[in-house]
Amino acid sequence: MDTTPVTAAPSAGRTSVWVTAAVALALVAVGLTFALTTTDAPTHAFAIFKLIHVSVAVFWVGGGLLLTILALRAERAKSAEELAHIARQAVFAGERLFAPAGIVVLAMGITMVINSPEIGFGTTWVDVGLVGYALSFTTGVGVLAPRAR
Repeated sequence: MDTTPVTAAPSAGRTSVWVTAAVALALVAVGLTFALTTTDAPTHAFAIFKLIHVSVAVFWVGGGLLLTILALRAERAKSAEELAHIARQAVFAGERLFAPAGIVVLAMGITMVINSPEIGFGTTWVDVGLVGYALSFTTGVGVLAPRAR
């Protein structure tokens, strides 16, 4: 018995894009509201740099953790196809998403250090962040990218 495939209505994809854009816009508005009304930031610009820094760092670290979990899951299932698929996704995400995200996190962190009277280079968290970025960059470029390919 032949059945015809069920396809989504043409407008379903467009509706999803609009909903996603509306949610993203709402998140940006809430983030900016909290950033601009915070009491611990010396200036509004510093608060915005901090918002961008933390938001992109969460994306960067969370995305890397998700890829690691998916790779471990595929490895445990002994599925070569699934592992190869995740490796291709990791290459894409690493080059097009995580590398730019890491640069944004680094740039916002340096900008916050430059614009803060209380935080400077030599502060423990700044040093830990710079060493962490250097290790992540080196590992990504020297180990993960070549192995994933």
